Amino acid sequence: TDLLPFEKRNAFFLNDYGKIIDFVRIYSFGEKLLIFGNKVYEEKLFKWILKYVTDEKINVRTLDDYVFFEIMGRQAESFVLMFQGNKNTFSFSEENA
Repeated sequence: TDLLPFEKRNAFFLNDYGKIIDFVRIYSFGEKLLIFGNKVYEEKLFKWILKYVTDEKINVRTLDDYVFFEIMGRQAESFVLMFQGNKNTFSFSEENA
Protein backbone atom coordinates (compact mmCIF):
# COMPACT_ATOMS: atom_id res chain seq x y z
CA THR A 1 0.00 0.00 0.00
CA ASP A 2 1.07 3.58 -0.48
CA LEU A 3 -0.62 4.68 2.75
CA LEU A 4 1.75 6.07 5.33
CA PRO A 5 1.30 5.05 8.98
CA PHE A 6 -1.72 6.76 10.59
CA GLU A 7 -3.19 7.77 7.22
CA LYS A 8 -6.66 6.83 6.08
CA ARG A 9 -8.33 6.49 2.72
CA ASN A 10 -11.84 5.87 1.47
CA ALA A 11 -12.27 3.11 -1.11
CA PHE A 12 -14.85 1.10 -2.98
CA PHE A 13 -14.69 -2.69 -3.18
CA LEU A 14 -16.18 -3.88 -6.46
CA ASN A 15 -17.29 -7.35 -7.51
CA ASP A 16 -16.19 -9.03 -10.76
CA TYR A 17 -18.91 -7.14 -12.67
CA GLY A 18 -17.93 -3.72 -11.33
CA LYS A 19 -20.84 -3.45 -8.90
CA ILE A 20 -20.16 -2.01 -5.46
CA ILE A 21 -19.72 -4.52 -2.65
CA ASP A 22 -19.03 -1.86 -0.02
CA PHE A 23 -17.67 1.62 0.52
CA VAL A 24 -14.99 1.38 3.22
CA ARG A 25 -12.47 3.43 5.12
CA ILE A 26 -8.95 2.01 5.32
CA TYR A 27 -6.60 2.98 8.16
CA SER A 28 -2.87 2.28 8.04
CA PHE A 29 -0.91 1.26 11.12
CA GLY A 30 2.41 0.61 9.41
CA GLU A 31 2.32 -2.98 8.21
CA LYS A 32 -1.25 -3.50 9.43
CA LEU A 33 -4.42 -2.16 7.83
CA LEU A 34 -7.85 -1.84 9.36
CA ILE A 35 -10.78 -1.80 6.96
CA PHE A 36 -14.08 -0.39 8.20
CA GLY A 37 -17.14 -1.12 6.14
CA ASN A 38 -20.86 -1.36 6.60
CA LYS A 39 -21.95 -4.11 9.02
CA VAL A 40 -24.71 -5.09 6.57
CA TYR A 41 -22.13 -6.07 3.91
CA GLU A 42 -19.54 -7.53 6.28
CA GLU A 43 -19.93 -11.17 5.21
CA LYS A 44 -19.94 -10.36 1.49
CA LEU A 45 -16.84 -8.13 1.80
CA PHE A 46 -15.01 -10.65 3.98
CA LYS A 47 -15.62 -13.46 1.45
CA TRP A 48 -14.46 -11.22 -1.40
CA ILE A 49 -11.23 -10.32 0.41
CA LEU A 50 -10.53 -13.99 1.24
CA LYS A 51 -11.11 -14.91 -2.41
CA TYR A 52 -8.29 -12.63 -3.56
CA VAL A 53 -5.78 -12.97 -0.70
CA THR A 54 -3.32 -15.62 -1.83
CA ASP A 55 -0.34 -14.81 0.37
CA GLU A 56 -0.20 -17.07 3.45
CA LYS A 57 1.51 -14.27 5.40
CA ILE A 58 -1.64 -12.11 5.29
CA ASN A 59 -4.04 -12.58 8.20
CA VAL A 60 -7.63 -11.53 7.47
CA ARG A 61 -10.19 -11.53 10.25
CA THR A 62 -13.12 -9.62 11.64
CA LEU A 63 -12.97 -7.75 14.92
CA ASP A 64 -16.46 -8.28 16.30
CA ASP A 65 -15.59 -7.64 19.94
CA TYR A 66 -14.51 -4.03 19.44
CA VAL A 67 -16.17 -0.67 19.05
CA PHE A 68 -14.41 1.84 16.84
CA PHE A 69 -15.05 5.53 16.52
CA GLU A 70 -13.41 8.43 14.76
CA ILE A 71 -12.78 11.82 16.30
CA MET A 72 -12.93 14.53 13.68
CA GLY A 73 -12.44 18.28 13.66
CA ARG A 74 -9.77 20.92 13.99
CA GLN A 75 -8.84 19.91 17.52
CA ALA A 76 -9.19 16.14 17.06
CA GLU A 77 -5.46 15.44 17.20
CA SER A 78 -4.91 17.46 20.37
CA PHE A 79 -7.94 15.81 21.95
CA VAL A 80 -6.59 12.31 21.21
CA LEU A 81 -3.08 13.25 22.33
CA MET A 82 -4.52 14.29 25.70
CA PHE A 83 -5.43 10.63 26.27
CA GLN A 84 -2.90 8.76 24.17
CA GLY A 85 0.32 10.75 24.25
CA ASN A 86 2.52 10.98 21.18
CA LYS A 87 0.63 9.58 18.15
CA ASN A 88 3.82 7.87 16.97
CA THR A 89 3.86 5.68 20.09
CA PHE A 90 0.56 4.00 19.23
CA SER A 91 0.91 0.39 18.18
CA PHE A 92 -1.69 -1.98 16.85
CA SER A 93 -0.51 -5.36 18.03
CA GLU A 94 -2.08 -8.76 18.43
CA GLU A 95 -2.62 -7.95 22.11
CA ASN A 96 -4.99 -5.09 21.23
CA ALA A 97 -6.54 -6.85 18.24
